[in-house]
Amino acid sequence: MVRFFAVAALAILSAYPPVARAQEREVPSAAELLQAERAAPGIPHRVGQWSEAKECLSCHGINDKGVPISPHPVRLACTQCHVPMEFSAPQPRKPARKR
Repeated sequence: MVRFFAVAALAILSAYPPVARAQEREVPSAAELLQAERAAPGIPHRVGQWSEAKECLSCHGINDKGVPISPHPVRLACTQCHVPMEFSAPQPRKPARKR
C-alpha cells in the first residue's frame, strides 16, 4: 500500500515541470524604501505653514501650468496626507553655484 502511494506521488510530481528560478528583482531606491505602501506622494516644493487647499487647487485644480491635476479636488486638507518632501526623506544637495 505504501509503495502504491509512493509511485502515485512520483507520477504526480513528474507530470509538473520543475519550478523555474525566481527572477532577480530590482533593488528599490532609498526613496522607495522610505515611502510606505499606498502612501500619498510627497509634495516636491515648499508649502506655507498655513496654506489652504485653495492655494493648492489654484495650480493642481486645472492643467494649465503643466502640473499634475488633483484626483480628489473635493478633499481640502491636502497636507493631512501629503507631506512636504523637505520634512520627509532627505534630498540630495545641489552643488553651490560658482560666482
